[in-house]
Amino acid sequence: MQLFHIFVVASAIFFSANGQVSVTQAEFEAGVTTNGYPKPTSAQYQGFVNSLSAGTITSKMEAAMFLAQTLHESAGLTTKREWGCSGQNGCADRYPAWSEWVAECQGSNRPSGVSYYGRGYLQLTWCSNYIQASRALGKGDTLKTNPDSVAQTEDLSWGVSAWFWKVNVHSALGGTNEFGRTTKAINGQTQECQGNGQNADKSRQRYAYYTKVFAAFRISGSPNEAGCPY
Repeated sequence: MQLFHIFVVASAIFFSANGQVSVTQAEFEAGVTTNGYPKPTSAQYQGFVNSLSAGTITSKMEAAMFLAQTLHESAGLTTKREWGCSGQNGCADRYPAWSEWVAECQGSNRPSGVSYYGRGYLQLTWCSNYIQASRALGKGDTLKTNPDSVAQTEDLSWGVSAWFWKVNVHSALGGTNEFGRTTKAINGQTQECQGNGQNADKSRQRYAYYTKVFAAFRISGSPNEAGCPY
């Protein structure tokens, strides 16, 4: 069982996951609002804090990177669904079955009548990711059969985001301070970090969010954009 220690310091509440990375609620709120988005809820803060240990996030700098990327993917934590998609079967033409890589999602194993567009704060896509995240979170195949549940609760929206970070991003960052590595791990292999200028505006926007979160979290030093050649 994960234990959370609650402290009150100068009227600022913060949670520490077993003494690991600590981000105050005030810092979290500032990281969101200084980027031009509405003040997040206490439930969103709690979900973010839970994600730190779940995502194997080991420093306040990495926590700032995680928040910056979720801000980009979710329009400042204001949406849990991919733009233009809604409900269980929205955007049915995206993420086709023939591109799945996990056997349980290939051919007739992939359920009909559901779509695997982006949901959660890091926009989890593809049935193959949904089923792996579902099992890692102790949900069996629930997210495969009911993917829209990811967008319906804070716990699942943050939970799948932490799972994705742990599996795909944390190791790619490799303990460095190079924010661009996180962009490349999330969306850079084919979209934003090709060195040909494709979608360079999106890469720059992700980093712009990070610079403000970095300041809001009061991290020493300077943010580093390296790791995503655009």
